[in-house]
Amino acid sequence: MSAPTHQISPHMSGQHTAYVRVSFDSSNTYLRVAFDPSCPYAMRPALIVSMIHPALFHVGATGWLQIFAVPKEVWVAQGGRIVGALVRTQGVISVDVMKEEARAEQGSPAA
Repeated sequence: MSAPTHQISPHMSGQHTAYVRVSFDSSNTYLRVAFDPSCPYAMRPALIVSMIHPALFHVGATGWLQIFAVPKEVWVAQGGRIVGALVRTQGVISVDVMKEEARAEQGSPAA
């Protein structure tokens, strides 16, 4: 397993901007999730994890988007089910599976 790489990303929290360290590791598949700002998950995205799948975990944020990860071995078997559950969750606007190139463009070289 390669060492994680890091990116410092702005995260809007109420009226304040905080910076969150987002780690990318080649053993995971990453999801960018946009929430409706009025839904409870927008301010506390980790709340959604236990509802969706035990292997899903919140990594951090990049701008208004929340980043979640799933170990690749789980993703291969259940990725479609995880994305489907996220998409059907009230307050979720969009779910995008991040490609290696997209992670590299955000300043975090793909491993």
